[in-house]
This record gives sequence, structure tokens and C-alpha cells, in this order.
Amino acid sequence: MIVATTILTNFLNTIIQKIIFLLVVIAIILLVGILIFTLKTKLLYVIGSICIIVLLLCINTIFRQVKISTYLDFDGKEIVVSGRISNEYTFTSSGSISFILDDVTLTDEEKSCKTSGNLYVYINAYGLELTNFEQGRYINFVASFNSFDMSTDGNSYLSRNIIGRAINNTGSVTITDRLELSLKEKIKNFVYQKFEQSGMQYTGLAIAMIFGDSGYIDEDIQTVFRDGGIAHLLAVSGLNISFLLSLAFYLMKRVKLNNGVKLTISIILLTFYSYLCDFTISVLRAAIMAIIQLVAEIRGKPYDRLSSVSFVTCLFLFVNPLKLYNYSFILSIFAVFVIILFEPSMEKVLNKYFYKGFSSSFALCISVQFGLSILQIYLFGYLPILSLFSNLLCVPLAVYSFTYLLVSLALSILLPFMSFSLKIFDVFMDIIVKFTAWINRLNLMIRFENLSIIVLLLFMLFLFNSSRYSFKSKTSKIISNVVIIISGIIFQTIYNIIS
Repeated sequence: MIVATTILTNFLNTIIQKIIFLLVVIAIILLVGILIFTLKTKLLYVIGSICIIVLLLCINTIFRQVKISTYLDFDGKEIVVSGRISNEYTFTSSGSISFILDDVTLTDEEKSCKTSGNLYVYINAYGLELTNFEQGRYINFVASFNSFDMSTDGNSYLSRNIIGRAINNTGSVTITDRLELSLKEKIKNFVYQKFEQSGMQYTGLAIAMIFGDSGYIDEDIQTVFRDGGIAHLLAVSGLNISFLLSLAFYLMKRVKLNNGVKLTISIILLTFYSYLCDFTISVLRAAIMAIIQLVAEIRGKPYDRLSSVSFVTCLFLFVNPLKLYNYSFILSIFAVFVIILFEPSMEKVLNKYFYKGFSSSFALCISVQFGLSILQIYLFGYLPILSLFSNLLCVPLAVYSFTYLLVSLALSILLPFMSFSLKIFDVFMDIIVKFTAWINRLNLMIRFENLSIIVLLLFMLFLFNSSRYSFKSKTSKIISNVVIIISGIIFQTIYNIIS
């Protein structure tokens, strides 16, 4: 699936080329089908199934290409843009305000098009009444439109459902009086107001940790988290899902519900929470894996995390092949793979020198940092050397602060006079922000902006070969890993010479 997606989006630039690729896949499926009926071997059944999945993936990708190409008719033109402001605006260095528009309609002299994606909007802020640009208001203006296409540059935006940019330099806009907020936006705003009323300093961080929305966080604090290698603390992930399910199962256990009802309630709860978090990749991945685990436990079947995350990966790519170019998707999935493959072996080693509770957390931090190191260098061109120390302090502290935040939030809603307890969350966050900022000021970075993707793939092979899923002997693993490392050095050297 990954190979097919890469070919369709990077190397086959026209619809004709994609259709030819589709016909080749169909021909292969027909050939495999004939072989299945004549030879009837299990291997051919597997190959046939893979070919059918690739065929459906090709059809999906081509359909998206055709859909996106309709916006190219407006590319580079001055058009009328209308839609709903979906987030809080931010200021840009050029003196404009920026926000995301959904429910977008594009109109020029010839036609009007209702889009299925969102739009980056930039409007000259000079002379504007900025209080009118509230989330939920509908806006209409003339702007220069630039669309994203299925290229290496455009895929990262399209994977987040952003179809293009609209730039208005005149500041002339029409904003409606009606304010239309969805249920999730009303809930998020209610929680935000609760935090604001309590006088919390780190309201944005609290919203990010609960809903995965970093739009409320100051840019300076976002930079501190990103440069310190702890930006993952701002994403909703397995921690949130585990906490939610633990609470739900505790309550359901008290009323003695049967397994079927427990599973149904859990699925509804996880779906609603994913909706509140805008169905972000990290929360969806954690929610689907949790549901698979619950189903396995109820049916008395063994749960294999590697199979589970592999299924989720294929599901994401099948629904939207362009997720392959989404950094959040890559980092979230890769982090789980690393934890599954590398963490048990690391914990086994650390158990010999530390007590179990510490070695488990330490192994998790080391595994994630080591596993994501090459990927971070490949994607961003740098790696904070001291990010391990940031995570060792910040991850456990974030877990405790998140738990405290939810408990104190519930108390402040039920007992308004307890709102003051929310401010203790600031103490935890102040330690995290100041410690990470101090680490960042040391400016110890590994910078390498020319890493070959082959080296990345070899590193993934190294992780798998080192894991318990590789049934080789210890000696064979060591020899294989030495060969992999030498191959990586050779490929990177050749890549440096060529580029």
C-alpha cells in the first residue's frame, strides 16, 4: 500500500498515467486469479488479496486526484471566497491575521464550487475590527487563491484536508452576525472559559492536553516544546484513551453490566471523544487499537499489538492514502511500532540494574527517543541531543498533571468554588516549560539535512531484527545488525556523493 501510494502521488503526475497503472494492477489481479483457480495455493490467495487491496487503493487515490483537480480551475485567480471561521486567528509577521476556513465555497465569473476541504486564509489586519473574527462566524471576501495539488509539496497539506490558500490584501470583508458553533466547539469553549475564569496561566496547554488542540498555545511555548522534543505531550494519545477507559470500566463494573453492553458503551465513548478531538490521527489510532483490544479480551482471544497497529496503519492509508505524507501520522504510527518492537528488550536489560517501576518508564523513554531519532533527522534535519532528559522528567510529570487536571476540572464544574484548584496545574506546567527552555538554551543539536530514505528503512529493519518478533538466534541477530549498519553507512555515503 505504501509503495503504491508513493508511486501514484510522486511519480505518476497525470490522470492518464494513473489509469494506466490501474489497468496494470487489474491485469495482474486477473493473472493471479487464473493462477489461483488452476494451482490453488495459499500463497496465491495472499497475493491476490494484496492485489485487490492495491486496486481499491489506486481507485481511491485517482478519485481524490480528480476531486482535487476541480480546484485547479480557480488557481491563481481573484475569486470570491466564503466559509466559516473554524479556529482562533493568529497574527503573521507580515501584519495579517491567519485562520482556517471550513464549509468553503469558491466562486469566479464562470462557476461556483462547494469544496470538501478547508482553506488557509490570510487577511490584511490594518483597520479591521478583529473582535468580529470569532470562531463560528461566516465570512465573505475577494482573494487571490492558490491551490495545493498532488505533488511532494502539496501532499502534506492535502493530507490534513487543506486544499489551498486565500490571500486578501485589501482588508475588505463581509462578516455575518450569526455565530454557528458545533457541539464540540461549544464544549471546548466551555472548558476554555472555565480555565480562564480560574486565572490559569497555561490555559492553552490544558486545552491541548485534553482535546489535542494547540491553537490556543502561545507560539513561544510551542517552540519550547517542539525544540525540546516533547511536542508529543500536546497530542491526545494512548494516555488519554487509557484514562478514559479505566474510568468508564470502573463505573460500569459498579453497575455490573455484561460484556456486550460494556463494549458498546466503550465504542460510543471513544467515538465521541475522538469527535471532540477533531478525529486527529493520534487519538483515532489509540481509540481503534483500544477497541480491537477490548474485542479480543471479550472474545477470549490473544491481543497482538503489532498486528493491531499494522491494521490501523493500513486502514488509515486505505481511507486516505495521502496520510502517508502527514507528519503527525508518520510520527504517531512509528512511535507505536518502536515501543512494540524495542521497549520489551530495553526493559529486560534495565530490570537488571533498576527497580521495575523505574526501568519500565526509563525503557519507554529510551525506546521512543532512540526509535524516533533517525525519523526526526530525516523529517526535520535535526535532533535535540538532550531531549531524552526532557522526556525523562516531563513525561511522568505530564501524566500526573493531566490526571490532576481532569479531576480538578470535574470538581470545578460540580463545585464552582473549587475552581482555584485548577491553578495548581500551572505549577506542573511551569516546571516543564522552564526546564525544557533551559535544555533548549544549551542548543545541543545533531543537524543532518541530507539523510537517505534507504537509511531510514534499514533502521526500521534493524529495530525489527532486534525485537522478539525476529526468531533468529542471538548470534544471527548481531551479525545481521552489523550488516544492516554497514549497509546504511555505504548507502548514505553514496547518497551524499550523488546529491
